[in-house]
Amino acid sequence: MKTTYALISFFFAITTAGFSATSLIGTSAKGLQNNAGSTLAGGNRFIIIVDSGGDGFGAAVTNSIAANVDTTVGQLFGGDLIVGSGSTANAFGASSASGGGASIDISLANKPFALVWFDSVPAATTAIPDLTFYGLATHATWLVSSADGSANGFADPPNVGAGNPYQQIQSAGSATLQIGAVPEPSRAILAGLGLMGLFFRRRR
Repeated sequence: MKTTYALISFFFAITTAGFSATSLIGTSAKGLQNNAGSTLAGGNRFIIIVDSGGDGFGAAVTNSIAANVDTTVGQLFGGDLIVGSGSTANAFGASSASGGGASIDISLANKPFALVWFDSVPAATTAIPDLTFYGLATHATWLVSSADGSANGFADPPNVGAGNPYQQIQSAGSATLQIGAVPEPSRAILAGLGLMGLFFRRRR
């Protein structure tokens, strides 16, 4: 059986106060899949986020992202700063993606960053629809560099080192998280009131 892989590669500059900058280059992850567990198609949107909230990407990994979230660079995704975005591509049985860059404050140096990809969302779509499935991948080595002017790449575990400090993820998995999967408080309240009304109506 022929095996195909979804790849994510990106290059983006992280610019700090005073125009200091560091960049990420190369392929960060392989094996990206859609919600059905198939290879991610080309033309889907992905973003790069930094754990600016300091909660380990809490909202993003607990289905707590509101519907129609704006994924433009510079906006927040579950409280975490979006610093890059791009489009997946598909050629010769493999998918890949490359993205742009964003300016962020030097205070985010040494904070974790992560890759988020969306299932069936065109790359040009910045407002992500309700109930869209997405995946998130990160690694312990994925920390924003504080070295001004450095270009940092990704490598297979044996080759991680100078110039390639980030471990490349070999099998990122499926897009199992979902936008708007946890009801907003107002929705939950309305739903609760509706159930109470139905209950009292039946008791009559």
